Amino acid sequence: MVAAARAGHFARGERPLVTEDPYAIHLAGGRWRRVIGSSWRHWLVTRVLLRKVIPTTTFVLIRTRFTDDRVLAAAARGVGQLVVLGAGFDTFALRHPDLGIRVYEVDLPASAALKRERLAGADIAVPEHLHFVEVDFERDPLDERLLEAGFDRGAPAFFSWMGVTYYLAPEAVTETLARVTGLSAPGSELTLDYMNAREGVPAEELALFDSLVRFVEKHGEPMITRFDPGSVVNRMGLTGQWDVLQHEFPAADPGPYLGGRTDLPRVAPLFRLLHLRRT
Repeated sequence: MVAAARAGHFARGERPLVTEDPYAIHLAGGRWRRVIGSSWRHWLVTRVLLRKVIPTTTFVLIRTRFTDDRVLAAAARGVGQLVVLGAGFDTFALRHPDLGIRVYEVDLPASAALKRERLAGADIAVPEHLHFVEVDFERDPLDERLLEAGFDRGAPAFFSWMGVTYYLAPEAVTETLARVTGLSAPGSELTLDYMNAREGVPAEELALFDSLVRFVEKHGEPMITRFDPGSVVNRMGLTGQWDVLQHEFPAADPGPYLGGRTDLPRVAPLFRLLHLRRT
């Protein structure tokens, strides 16, 4: 559904777009291509069948833009490595082929295989600067797998970890981030999203928050780990090793990303965004 959100926005969104992804449609799968390509199907799915979860799709666009802007700025400063943790159908490497940055996409073997299959089916070649790194975050040593793939721990890198932390056990989150810290040279950067503890959600957003949580749990994807915004950096084990550059709650202030546009659902109040730099 993440790729479908980006694909639908590219095909149907008002210009200028929040983020532009012409490759997402090829990764979303045949069923979503039929939905996006048909006005009545798109209306039925987004306004009726999936209406309870659709607010999360606006956040997907925002978090993509949030990371893209910061990776591009880091690349302009000379950072030459990007590690996308839990990459899924991420397309940064395809959308920025001439950036001069090595991209390491880290994900489960089955996810990487499906992505390769869909790229091949669309006659999209895997660029030379893109490297697939197969890792199970709850079992495999991330640092060993990245180093085997050619990652240079002595040079600054950019790490992006979107759409994953809330599906993992808390200890898996902190262990992964400890390995990221160990891999990160000074000046490296990290963006990630995390799920709000219910206590961190404004009262006026609680009804939507509870509805979305119930929906994803009912459909077999429970979000099991949440963090309080006031203690998240410490609980993730990042205090003293990373400086917080930005800590955003897009549901409260979507303006920088959405402006006055009215073609997108309100931003789901489930998630917050962090941008940090290694000390």
